[in-house]
Amino acid sequence: MIHPKGKWPENTTVEITVKGAFNENRSLEGAYSYLQGDCGIQGPGIRNEDNLTQGGEAPNYNCGEYSDDRVFLNKDHQFTFTTRGSLDNSSSSLVLHFTFDNNTLDHSDADGSFQDASVIGTENYAKGKNNDNFGAYQFQDNDYLNVSSVSLNSNPFSFCLWVLPESFVESRMDLLNTGNSGLKLGYKENGGKIFFNENNVPTNNQYGLMEWSHLCLTYDGSNKLELYANGEALKNAQESITMGFSLQIGASYDGSNNWNGRIDDFKLFDRKLEGDEIFDLYFEESRDLEGFFPLAGNALDHSGHQRNGGPGSITGSNGWSGTSGSAVKLSEGTGDDIVVSLNASLNTPHFTYIAWGYPEVVTESRTAYKPLISTAKIDKTSLSQLGEFAAPEFNDCAWISKTADNVTLKSDDSLNKNGDGQNDFFDYFSGNITTGNGLKITSIKNHSDNKTFGGYASFESFQFGKLYLIHKVSDSEINLIETSNLNKAELSNTEYNSLEIEFQVCNQIKISLKGNSENSNIVLEGGGGQKSSSFDGWFLEHHRSDKEGGVHYQRFREFFTDNTTSKFDCYDTYLLNQEDHCPAVKNLDDGTSQRNTVDYKAWQQLAVRGDGQELSLFRNAEVQKSITSRNTNLRYHDNLTIGAINSDYQYQGRIDDVRLYSRPLTDREIKILYSVVDIHAPVPGDSGKLTFSGNTLSWSEALDDISDNSSLKYRVVKNSEDRIHVVETAMRNGVVLCNWDNCSGLSLENLSEPAYYNVLVKDKVGNINSYQSIRKF
Repeated sequence: MIHPKGKWPENTTVEITVKGAFNENRSLEGAYSYLQGDCGIQGPGIRNEDNLTQGGEAPNYNCGEYSDDRVFLNKDHQFTFTTRGSLDNSSSSLVLHFTFDNNTLDHSDADGSFQDASVIGTENYAKGKNNDNFGAYQFQDNDYLNVSSVSLNSNPFSFCLWVLPESFVESRMDLLNTGNSGLKLGYKENGGKIFFNENNVPTNNQYGLMEWSHLCLTYDGSNKLELYANGEALKNAQESITMGFSLQIGASYDGSNNWNGRIDDFKLFDRKLEGDEIFDLYFEESRDLEGFFPLAGNALDHSGHQRNGGPGSITGSNGWSGTSGSAVKLSEGTGDDIVVSLNASLNTPHFTYIAWGYPEVVTESRTAYKPLISTAKIDKTSLSQLGEFAAPEFNDCAWISKTADNVTLKSDDSLNKNGDGQNDFFDYFSGNITTGNGLKITSIKNHSDNKTFGGYASFESFQFGKLYLIHKVSDSEINLIETSNLNKAELSNTEYNSLEIEFQVCNQIKISLKGNSENSNIVLEGGGGQKSSSFDGWFLEHHRSDKEGGVHYQRFREFFTDNTTSKFDCYDTYLLNQEDHCPAVKNLDDGTSQRNTVDYKAWQQLAVRGDGQELSLFRNAEVQKSITSRNTNLRYHDNLTIGAINSDYQYQGRIDDVRLYSRPLTDREIKILYSVVDIHAPVPGDSGKLTFSGNTLSWSEALDDISDNSSLKYRVVKNSEDRIHVVETAMRNGVVLCNWDNCSGLSLENLSEPAYYNVLVKDKVGNINSYQSIRKF
C-alpha cells in the first residue's frame, strides 16, 4: 500500500475495515462492495447503496446494472498489517524529499513528520528530468517554495537536487536559501558560475541552459562545505554557517533572486553523503536512454521505448561476459543485421553511443569497414531516392532587387564578370551571396542588339522568375543549379559578352544540398573531381587490417554540412583522422597510425560521446581521441543498423549490449557501464517453482544474463509463517538453513519440519532474486 504522501514510516500499524452489506435482519443496508468493470465516474470500490443504479450505455454502465457481477460481504472484514522500512541505507537519513510529480508534498519517511512545501505565487509544473509530464516544478516570475520548519543546526547534512535553467541573469539566481547568514546555492554571472555561499565555481559552459544537471551540497558539521555536479566533486571550502529554521526553494530568503527554470527530485539528508553515494544518486542507467539492446538472442529494445529491431535472422552466441546466448553473431552476406527505427530521438549533437564487439576475422583492405552500429547512408543515391527537392523557406524570403551590367554568359553555362559595369554583379556577390542562396532572373538585355527579354519571352533556356540555387565557383563566376534535379542549368551553347541582367536574390536562406553522386555535371571547386553525394548519419566500428599482423583500429565518423564554405559537398568529423570532405564511397582509408595491438579475437567496448563541439572516442572506457572543434550542423539519418551500414558492409563477429543515449555520459558513467554492467538479478528456473519429495526440497537451476550459471549461489530459508515470499522479507525474516557458500547443488535434504520454505539466488555482483515460497505440511 502506498501512502498518499509517500512511503509509510517503519513499524506503522495500519487497519483497514471493509463494511458488510447486510444488517442484523439480513437486509441490504448501507455501504457494500462490488466487482464490476468500467463503472463510469463511480468506479469500482465501496459505494453507498443509493449509487448503485441501473442503466447507462456501454462501456459506461451504471454500477448497479449487472447485479451478478457484484460481491456482497455478509459481515465486516478487517485487515491489519505493519509496515517495514527500506533496506536502502541512504534513504534512512532522508528528511525531506520533494518529487515535484504534480505536487509539493514531502515524500520522505522521516518519523512520519512530513514537511510539505508552501507555494508562494502561482503553482506550475513542467516536464521532469525523465521527460515525464508535470514531473518537475516550474519556477517563473517571482514564484518560489517555502518550507517553514527545517532544523539542522550545525549538524552534518546534504542537499541534492536536479536543476534545469531556462534563462540566466547577470546577478544571481538562488536554487535554495536558508537565511541571510545561512546556506545559499545558485547560479550567477549569466550562468558562468555556480555559487555556494561566498564560493564561486566556473561552469566552463557545462550545466547550461535547457540542460538537466544534478547538484549536491554537503556539510560535515565541522565547517567544511563541498559542491558536487553530475556526480563529480567540484570544490570544497571551510566556512561556518547558521542553518536557520526556514528553507526557500527557488529564491533567496526574502523572495528575491528568483530561479528561472525547473527543479526536480529535491532531497535533504541529515548526514554528509559520501562521493560514491552522490554518484549513485546522479547516475541513472535509464535516463535519456533512447535504445538498449542486450541482444540476448533477439532484437528487443529494453529502454522502455519499444523500438524493437527488425532482424533478418538471429544467431545467438556467447556474450562479452561468457554467458551463452547473450550476444548475436553476424556473418557477412547473410542479411542478419538488425535495423531499428529511431525516428528523430538521436537528432542531437549531444549523445553517447556504446557497443561491445568481437571481430572474428581480419580483412586485407582497410577500406572494408565493418560497423558495429551505424545510421550512415553513404551509398550512391539517385534523386528519386532522395525525394523531391522542396525549399518552402524561399516563399517567405525578402527578395532584394539588383541590376548587373556587362555580364558574360559563357558556353560552359557559367555567368562571368566582364569589365567594370555599373552595379557590378560580382562585386555584390563577393560579400553577400554564397553557395546555396536563391536567385531569380527578372529580365535580360542584350547590348549587342538592344533587345530586352523577360516575362514570358525567352532568352536561350533562361526561365524568368524561376528559383535557381547559386553555386558560387569564385567571386567572379557562378553556376545556376536547377531545383528540379540539382544539375547545373544548361543555359546556352552560345557565348554572350555583354548582358545587363536584372535579378532578385535571397541571402537570408542557404540550402545545404545533398546532390546526386551519379551526376557528372556538378564538379565542386577543390573537390578533386569528386561529386556531391548523400552522406548522412554516422558509424562506429572496429577498422581492421592484417597488414600489421592483425592489429585493429577504432573509428567513428559522422557527416555534416559546413555552411561557411561555398560547396554543395558534405563534410565529416573523422576520428581518429579528420578529412576535408566526404570521401568517395569506396575510399575510406584514413591512413591513421592510431591503433592498438589487442588481438582481434577479443571483446572490446567502444563508446563515442558528443557534447556540442566536443567529441571523444573510448575503447574499454579509456579515451582514445578527443577533439574540441566539432561542427554540429549534422546530417541525421533516423534508422539504426546493428552490424552493418544500411544492410551492407556487414560486420563479421559478435555484438553485445548496445546502448544509445541522447545525452553525453561522463567519463565515470562510461566506466561504470564498462566495469559494472550487470544490474539484473538471476532468473529462477522453472518459473521459480519449488518441490518437495519427502523431506528433500528441490529447485531448477537459475539463469543469468552476465554471470556464468555455474557461479550462481543459493540460500535456503524457512519461517513458521508465510513471511518469506520475496527477497526483502526472506532476507529479513528467514531462518537460514544453508547459506551462499555452503549451499551446494539444487536440493537440500532432511527438512522434516512443517513450515514455509524459500530459495534465494545471487550472482557474482550481488544481485538477488527469489523463488516461489512453498509450504510443507
